[in-house]
Amino acid sequence: MALEAKPALQNDSALHRAEWDAIISADHALCVIQDALFVMEELRQEHDAMWARANMGRHAHRSLQSDLSALDEATGRLVAAQGLGTNCIGHIVQPTHSSEAAEVCATILYKWERTQSRVAAILNELFLDRSFLIVYDVCVQAHHLMDSLETALEQSTAPSPSRTDGYHSIFEARRAHYVPACRRVIDVLNQQKEICALLRPKTQPTLDAVCARWCALEARLDSQAQQVLINSLHSLQLDDIQASREKRRPRDSDPNGSLKSVPLPSTPVLPKLQSIFAPSSEPIPAKSPLNYNHRESMLPRLTPQKPSTESPRFHAPSKRHASYQHIRSTKSMQGLRPRFASSEISNSDAKSSMAYVPDQNDALDIGVARICNAREILIRRIDNGGKHDEYHRYAFPSKTMACRLLYTHIHVRVGGGWLELSSWIDAYIAN
Repeated sequence: MALEAKPALQNDSALHRAEWDAIISADHALCVIQDALFVMEELRQEHDAMWARANMGRHAHRSLQSDLSALDEATGRLVAAQGLGTNCIGHIVQPTHSSEAAEVCATILYKWERTQSRVAAILNELFLDRSFLIVYDVCVQAHHLMDSLETALEQSTAPSPSRTDGYHSIFEARRAHYVPACRRVIDVLNQQKEICALLRPKTQPTLDAVCARWCALEARLDSQAQQVLINSLHSLQLDDIQASREKRRPRDSDPNGSLKSVPLPSTPVLPKLQSIFAPSSEPIPAKSPLNYNHRESMLPRLTPQKPSTESPRFHAPSKRHASYQHIRSTKSMQGLRPRFASSEISNSDAKSSMAYVPDQNDALDIGVARICNAREILIRRIDNGGKHDEYHRYAFPSKTMACRLLYTHIHVRVGGGWLELSSWIDAYIAN
């Protein structure tokens, strides 16, 4: 209500004019306070509508900085209007020379008391308004992170095999960045959950929906990581088995791989002997089996000359008999010897029998067994924990070490950090 100076008041005394000037200033201050309250109420209604849309699952991204700036601007305007009303209305003097001025002054004071109580209540809840704006922004960030994770997860599990590898690498990169961020955001919401339910119950459905969505998404991520780990370990085991089969495949196998030729012993070749007989007119092939009997029949039947005094302890064999005995052990008969020595066969059997047999339901145990058995490292598991334990202890040839499984990598505890198990074995044990 804006009042104007009446023409009839121009003839009044200076006292009457001062009273009406004070009333007009107080009325103007009251209008300024009401305008500031109207702006503040509009902002609060907008925030309530924002939470109502979030409760229905329609969360929209908003600029937290702009919302806080608008709230601070409205708050500053309200505080300035309150100061103006205190100076203009709080020190007003009740008019005594005019009944009309006294009636207008009483109306202004009554409105000032009601307005002052509303301003005090709004300023007391200002901190809560700022806090709930921050909580809403945290909820929007959580939804944004979970949307990115769900999109990457669906693309990594696409049915097309040509696109799966590329999207799987994108998913792993996003997972390494977004999962820790989501956990930090959910921790903040869990800390503010009880306070929000106590002071602003209308925010409770939104917070519950965010936490429930994260629990479901975290379960999907864990199951997908376990499936990827099992598939990678299975493929590595198949590669190791195929490599071992290729090493054991014989070189002299037939092209089809169904028949294996057995090496035959080489035929012994007799050395040339000096004979007093002429050769036969019909030559016999050198490698014919009959050649041995023929040449043996051609050997001269000579008896060694006995000494004049025979001694029972000594009997010198004939020279030709000694030469013939040497024929039995020629180098051409070495094909009859076995290819491998008995000690080598026993050592290989012992190593294969002492290979570590893992628990097929434990991914960490399978990974450690694959790495150590491929390098012929003899190990033994010490702890008797379950398959879901995070760490296992194994006795290596040099010391007892603790191993863990991180995604698809097997790590070993060395000093104050962790190293790849394969790199540690190649550096400290295999050499």
